[in-house]
Amino acid sequence: MHTPDIALESKGIILVVDPEAGSREHLCGMLRHHGYEVREAEDEATTLNALNDEPIDVVVLDLMTADGNGIEICERLRDNITFGRVPVVFVTANDEKSQRIRGKEAGADDFLTKPVDDLELAARIKNLVLVRRYYQHIENDRISLMRTVEEQTGLLSKAMIEIGRAKQTLRRFNEEIIVRLSKAVEFRDDETGNHVQRMSRYCGLIAAHMGMSPEMAEAVRIASALHDVGKISIPDEILRKPGRLTPEEMVVMRRHAEKGYRVLTGSESSLLELAATIARSHHERYDGTGYPQRLVGKDIPFEGRIASVADVFDALTSARVYKRAFSIPKAMEILEKERGSGFDPQIVDVFLNRTEEIKNIMIVYADR
Repeated sequence: MHTPDIALESKGIILVVDPEAGSREHLCGMLRHHGYEVREAEDEATTLNALNDEPIDVVVLDLMTADGNGIEICERLRDNITFGRVPVVFVTANDEKSQRIRGKEAGADDFLTKPVDDLELAARIKNLVLVRRYYQHIENDRISLMRTVEEQTGLLSKAMIEIGRAKQTLRRFNEEIIVRLSKAVEFRDDETGNHVQRMSRYCGLIAAHMGMSPEMAEAVRIASALHDVGKISIPDEILRKPGRLTPEEMVVMRRHAEKGYRVLTGSESSLLELAATIARSHHERYDGTGYPQRLVGKDIPFEGRIASVADVFDALTSARVYKRAFSIPKAMEILEKERGSGFDPQIVDVFLNRTEEIKNIMIVYADR
């Protein structure tokens, strides 16, 4: 089978699956306008043929297809070892929450509602193509590494050097994936501005002053950027609601911690495993009233306890449509009150003593 060329010389190949020729032609036209190569399909058979013929970067799939529905096609794609990682965007005229939930359970990466906005389509496809390309980078590097080791088994010292270099390369790729994924989350929840940048640097600051090695503190900083990656699974009407959430909506929103863990866990990358731990535990509270696991005290992973303090502080000092930004002294007063109930007392103490460094981070990464 053809090995995809993952050099970033073209914008990408998009497969549009829609039973209606007019709708399909409209989507294809928009994508071509933005510089993408486009392939077309109308049912499962033509979809699979297109995916087998060449490396597709993103599948844009209508919920209803010529031979059934897009959810079934998405499920079959996810079960296929060859192209199960290809991102899938559902396009639908039916914006019901139940349909979106079914689509996410089937493995969809994103949703667009008809009539599709041209700029929104371009932005979301761009993010998914970038994520797809970097996954391909890692896979090709892994294959290349395996071949190198096999070929150099007689030269142990040289093989060890190559392995060391490959690990450094993989780490760089992992870091790049984290950056890209965190940007994808920011695109979904654009109200948060530079929240990810500030929060992750607060985490790195705390870790460095809690006795972690420079390498581990940097890993915490990088991995914490994905603390809210599970929000990709939250419906727009909840994630982008201009106001406080109802109790029912809050139940859905709180699922993002476990969803983020499931997205990230199972990787061979220690950095992504660290990100999975932070995603799952950054909403736990020291007194056991947090979520999703209601862990108590030091049963909460150390990195999650760090992220909790950093995340809440940035939320307090950031303006939202439903609240004003608190001053630094006011936010620190709130953290102090929650010391030992919401947060690890030692972490709060370390953070409250780093006022000047916190101010510098807020200035450099202020929302524009």
